[in-house]
Amino acid sequence: MSRNSEKANSLLNRYHRQKSILPVTGDARPKRVQSVKDLRVAEKFRLLCVQEISQKISRINDVSLNDYQIRDLNDELNKLTKERFAWEYHIKELGGPNYILNSKKAMSSVNVDSNGYRYFGRAKELPDVKQMLEAKKKHKTEQETQIQVAKDKKLRLRLLEESKEKLPISYFGVVNTTVDETSHIDAQGQDKELLDYEKRLTIERRRKLNAQFSDVSTRSDNEISLLRLEIPESSAIEKYIIQKKKEKLLTSL
Repeated sequence: MSRNSEKANSLLNRYHRQKSILPVTGDARPKRVQSVKDLRVAEKFRLLCVQEISQKISRINDVSLNDYQIRDLNDELNKLTKERFAWEYHIKELGGPNYILNSKKAMSSVNVDSNGYRYFGRAKELPDVKQMLEAKKKHKTEQETQIQVAKDKKLRLRLLEESKEKLPISYFGVVNTTVDETSHIDAQGQDKELLDYEKRLTIERRRKLNAQFSDVSTRSDNEISLLRLEIPESSAIEKYIIQKKKEKLLTSL
């Protein structure tokens, strides 16, 4: 036998050997994907798996099926989906193309329960499944709301911290005792407003007292002293300070 004949026989034998391990139907796929070492064979098995999934998805949407048939088909689709991913991970390990990302995108619209079980087609319309999916959707909405509230709270706190950095130290009631009080107020330029307010309030109180005691001759020494030394009440000062703080905080935000 010539060398060319030997090479032809060798190629023919290799072809028949690879062909013999390919399944005739989808049921002939091996249970362990790791047992397949040939990339082309693994891709062939994956393709058969994808075709079977497509057929069963079309079948599960048949309106003539009863609930038991739908559940059985949904179970089979879950097994096939798991097998499909197993083949795709194995194909990647063998150096083949990465089908995983596209498969996950295709499955993103399929509803999944907490255990990773998927519901296809009319399986989502089963009473218990429908109730479970609605509860899951409600829970997800509540979680998203809580997350958004937490984000808003965090944002408000951050804005408040930033606004604190812009406020003078006198805003927080801190006074530098090592510096003369009058010069501190003038340097900060913030407490002068409070002093002006006190002066205006004192003048107003004096005016009211003058109206009450129109006859100067009837005033006692204590009343005259009160007119001269009248200062705002602490509650009025506190109210004024709080109002100013609010205005400055709103301006800085």
